[in-house]
Amino acid sequence: MLDRGVGKLCKRGTFSTDLNNNATCEDCPLGITTAGEGSSSASACSLAQMGYYINPDNAEQALECPSDTYQDQEASITSCTPCPNGWKTQATAATGAPLCVAPPGYELLPDSNSITPCPVGAYKADWNRNP
Repeated sequence: MLDRGVGKLCKRGTFSTDLNNNATCEDCPLGITTAGEGSSSASACSLAQMGYYINPDNAEQALECPSDTYQDQEASITSCTPCPNGWKTQATAATGAPLCVAPPGYELLPDSNSITPCPVGAYKADWNRNP
């Protein structure tokens, strides 16, 4: 890619196989990035972005982490990490454990390792991490 006649590296998450003066950078597939700038082939698109994982059956495809899981790295990773304590995510493609929370009507009690329904007569209306 050229800017005023000066060669520019393709930015992270893109690549170019074209080495002439009209080089353009192509995006990696959705959910996939490169390790750095200046990638010169599609094979450089090999790292899952946070919230995604590489499809084990097709390394050129990234899939969103399903509900109740997360992926907090940019890495060649083929699965997502389950939320601890039975916590849930509010959406797919969670990018870290802090997005794992107790859903409305549940709480994590002190010294417990799993969320439980609120006791009769009590209710937590919001997604929460607090007992």
